[in-house]
Amino acid sequence: SINKALADMALLGGGSKLKTLVLCGDDMTTCESNSDVLKEKDNIGQVVNVGCPMMKDFNQFGERARYILDSCVDHLVKTINMSLERDGLFNIIIIDSTADSFIASAFLKMMKIEEDKYDVLEKGKFIILSAMADKSDEWRGNFLKSFKEKVVTSDPSVY
Repeated sequence: SINKALADMALLGGGSKLKTLVLCGDDMTTCESNSDVLKEKDNIGQVVNVGCPMMKDFNQFGERARYILDSCVDHLVKTINMSLERDGLFNIIIIDSTADSFIASAFLKMMKIEEDKYDVLEKGKFIILSAMADKSDEWRGNFLKSFKEKVVTSDPSVY
């Protein structure tokens, strides 16, 4: 399965007790179930599932779309910052199969807002993963490319 592959790829991060951020879609129950496979890995210390409940049934053409997307960005900032203050930097970011392009774009916007990406990611020790199941998931490759070009511009990467 995609989630098993993501869990195996997470081992490439190296080191021990890696902290993982899983970006979830509006189905948090499925996302949490998907991330359970990560918790079975010896070198994964903590898994933090984040999502935006306000994005359920999101309509990009609705008159409140910008407000909802901005609320999602604010929610991600607050949730991720609470985890950072409590438990330190992330080594792995996984875009779960439940995530959609809208939540991914909110996450990308949040990371671009950060003054220093190394306030979120451990410098030289992080990996970001997303799997494409079929052609409809092409946005995931585009997201990874945008993440490289707009967030981690000076770090080596493959996408």
